[in-house]
Amino acid sequence: MMVMDKYFLVSLFLLCIVVKVAADDSSSAYRYPYLTSQSLFISNYQKMISDLKIYAYPQPPQVEQGHHHHHHHPSSLFHSSLLKSPFLTTDGDRAHLFYLPISTTNSSRTTARLIRDLRSNYPYWNRTLGADHFYVSSASAGGGEVRYQSNRNMVELKKNSVRITPANNNNDYEGKSLFVPHKDIILPSAAAAAATPLGLVPAAAAAAADAKFLILVKGASDEKRAAGLLTELRADPDFHLLHQENTIGRLPRFRLFIMYDDGGEETGDHPLSEIGEALQSGWVPLILSLSDRPVLDLPFADLLKWSEIAVFVGGGGKEMMKKRLLSLSSVSGYERMRELGKMAARHFVWNHHSPPLPSSAYDAFHTLLYQLWMRRHVVTYTRHT
Repeated sequence: MMVMDKYFLVSLFLLCIVVKVAADDSSSAYRYPYLTSQSLFISNYQKMISDLKIYAYPQPPQVEQGHHHHHHHPSSLFHSSLLKSPFLTTDGDRAHLFYLPISTTNSSRTTARLIRDLRSNYPYWNRTLGADHFYVSSASAGGGEVRYQSNRNMVELKKNSVRITPANNNNDYEGKSLFVPHKDIILPSAAAAAATPLGLVPAAAAAAADAKFLILVKGASDEKRAAGLLTELRADPDFHLLHQENTIGRLPRFRLFIMYDDGGEETGDHPLSEIGEALQSGWVPLILSLSDRPVLDLPFADLLKWSEIAVFVGGGGKEMMKKRLLSLSSVSGYERMRELGKMAARHFVWNHHSPPLPSSAYDAFHTLLYQLWMRRHVVTYTRHT
């Protein structure tokens, strides 16, 4: 009887541990902005920090020169951070991933020759046909003029290798999307430090006295391309539109991002390029899609639970937007979304310190590496022996 009691107590103790972990993970879905539980994210992240090894192929002079001239661009920040990081190894047989030295100014012919030379001079590309290789591109490989079907090397680069790219650079010369969601990664913009909110002048404050929502509109092309919608919003007393980061009491604050049929590339800036800054400043992203295409190019889309961080409106104009905002139902729902966004904002920060500060652990560079780490088995081929 005593033996049975002993095993019963041990079993009960283990059950309590399992229930506690499960409860923590369940509640963390409401306390953290991640698709997975907080504990699973941290476990995978720590595994990446301790184990990840990257082999960087020798960098041609034009690659270093291109990054030097654009040293504030996220592609250059990633490049310089990686080459200074402890994740590099000189032993390709120990590497999980391989960094391709593709310059932002490479033509398609130059890129094809580069892959051909790597295939001939190193054993790593042929092992997986480039599936464990990645590169950073502030322009599509070959300047957007790549006809992939004509060259084996370019076909393998497009289909297999991971492309880290800004959101405004995902169409080829025919307007077709180059972004492959299951393997490619969006490069977040270099967000500025969060701005100190400015107080409104009395007249503006009075004009917003009866409003329910503050809407920040900063897109350079929105006034022209969405003039009808913005006119409707200005005429509705429930909305007060701003063009700079101001606050009025405790009114819910939303930063409007409008997605167009062409993705916004004609202006040179993607509509979501400032979403990191919005999160840092405490604005809830309000993403209005005027396009039939799904929104696939959100930064860190396979890490962050964007449905809990941003408000999505699929067309329908002002009335649909108002209905969606009112569905938040309470200030607490809005505040929860805002707090989750502020937690997610740390993943958009680019740090310039060398070596990195301890606070850099979850910054943009390390979060991009985490995405690479989680993709390392997405596309695999049988290795040749």
